[in-house]
Amino acid sequence: MGTMLEINPVTIESDGEYRCQGTNEVTKNTVNSQFTVHVRENIRPKFVEKPEDITVPVNGSVTFRCTATGDPQPKIRWTINGEDPSSYLDGVRKVLHGNTMQLNNLTIKDSAVIQCNASNKFGYAFTNAYVNVC
Repeated sequence: MGTMLEINPVTIESDGEYRCQGTNEVTKNTVNSQFTVHVRENIRPKFVEKPEDITVPVNGSVTFRCTATGDPQPKIRWTINGEDPSSYLDGVRKVLHGNTMQLNNLTIKDSAVIQCNASNKFGYAFTNAYVNVC
């Protein structure tokens, strides 16, 4: 006759090693089985490093960094005034490298709201910074 182990609800405390032992009552033979359960927490994005407001002179440059933690690891997406940076500035003046965005040779018209968006399947977080060119 078989038996079943059911873990309900699964929590972070359910993580660990489980053992099962079965004995045949007629032959007295014993069988052991062992398995490990790994429980992953579902963690929404949370910022570790955020871009900050900054004032930059004309023709100046600025580098924004944005880092978030979560499980699974959040993806970082940038916007400038709510738009995709590729449609806002040309590739020479804007450089994107994952969690870093660099803006170069800025003009007064480049003053903008910079937004960093971090998302995974469990949530979304955003933070804004203002770049003022004068």
